[in-house]
Amino acid sequence: MTKQNGKIMQYRPLIVYFIIWLISYAVFFMTDPGNAMGYWIVAFWGVLPIAAIISSIFLGQNKTLNSKALIPIGVYYGVMYMMAPYLTFKMANYHAQIAAVRNGLPMPDIKLFFVGVLFFIAGYAIGRVIDKVRSKWL
Repeated sequence: MTKQNGKIMQYRPLIVYFIIWLISYAVFFMTDPGNAMGYWIVAFWGVLPIAAIISSIFLGQNKTLNSKALIPIGVYYGVMYMMAPYLTFKMANYHAQIAAVRNGLPMPDIKLFFVGVLFFIAGYAIGRVIDKVRSKWL
């Protein structure tokens, strides 16, 4: 494996999280509108947080990850979690009401950004602890 491939592969959990995020986004538009509450519970309180925490655990176990990359990675998780409900529910509601109301685009909920960052921090901390325990015992 070349040095460039190794650098890219250390960010594989970010790519996997993005793919899971895209699949959950696509599922929203493929499901019946009557299943919106179930989608909200499964996607936003199940799949996306679990995927963020698990992928962050793998990032935390990565010894070659540059510490300067932690802030952009945290921002990545925050933005992705904030944009998920914005691009699904808020935009679907906006397009459903566009003929009746012309108030401009709705804004994403900034509180969800911090929730996404917290998922990353929790997963990364767990990954660092696992790495420390593993290196101590092996």
